[in-house]
Amino acid sequence: MTILTTQKSGFELSGSGLTSLLQNIIPLRFVEIQGRMKRILAILKMRWTEHDESILEFRISSQNGARIVGAIDKDYMGIFTGVAKRAE
Repeated sequence: MTILTTQKSGFELSGSGLTSLLQNIIPLRFVEIQGRMKRILAILKMRWTEHDESILEFRISSQNGARIVGAIDKDYMGIFTGVAKRAE
């Protein structure tokens, strides 16, 4: 079973009661980093397996489909708010 939800603002998974039923939770977002819009994802939950806990950038193209580019620089905070800020 696949469930797709949309959310206009904020980032909240609790309160829905669905998290205990789901095996994988992978939120997708747009975020502004250094004046450029980037697509990001994070694997928050992947039952029965080890997974990368980094925030990852991905790109979508007609030639290659969706591809992971790599981890977002760890110097940024607030990535899932939509506006990343460099940690001081």
